[in-house]
Amino acid sequence: MVNFLESPNHLVYGQCAMFHTHEMPMICPTWQPEVLRRLQAIQWSPDKDEEKLTPHGHAMARLPLHPRLAHMVLRAEDSKENGTDLGSVATLCALLEEERDVLQDSQRGLCADVATRLRALRGEDLPQRYRNMTVLPKHCSRVMQNAKRLQEDLKTKTKSVTRPGPLLALAFPERVARRGKKGRFVLRDGSMCTVKDPVLQNEDFLAVGRLKNKVVTLAAPLLASEAAVHILPS
Repeated sequence: MVNFLESPNHLVYGQCAMFHTHEMPMICPTWQPEVLRRLQAIQWSPDKDEEKLTPHGHAMARLPLHPRLAHMVLRAEDSKENGTDLGSVATLCALLEEERDVLQDSQRGLCADVATRLRALRGEDLPQRYRNMTVLPKHCSRVMQNAKRLQEDLKTKTKSVTRPGPLLALAFPERVARRGKKGRFVLRDGSMCTVKDPVLQNEDFLAVGRLKNKVVTLAAPLLASEAAVHILPS
């Protein structure tokens, strides 16, 4: 895997500060202004007649992370989830940064569940419904090494991930999706995608992390109230 954090391509936006940008096709380009606004990184300045970084945007720029992940990490500090610990925020970041999947899926998208991957990283057995999947130890080791390195930089290193959906929606707000018909989901922008995962197919709302040819390959469930935060106009 390319070490994106050690070979960043810095972009000066609005002549205010530098974001850490990386060639991360699995995360996708971020630099459309509408995406940065949704990440609360920039806002219009009437005085200067231009976009400028918000205080949150400056905080994002100080983190050695893709802006999507930086926004997720900073907002994770405010989360008050309770439940079973699936891993740290650093582990989730490292999983999203890893280009190669930690599970071998012969039929792309058959297992798209983020929580299952976090459990695999903890060394837990896969659920019975995913027993046809294979855990890839080398890829898991690479993710955990990256997570350990990120622990040193993130204030949220002790923050637990109990439900990855809300965190994933922070990083990819435009990819919040609602269930349609026959395994189809409608993304926030109105475009359609296909969910092959038999469990995620039954969810009403999903936070989608990755798409390949309009097939969801990484996602997590959302409650209706959590999805509404991103779907309803602000």
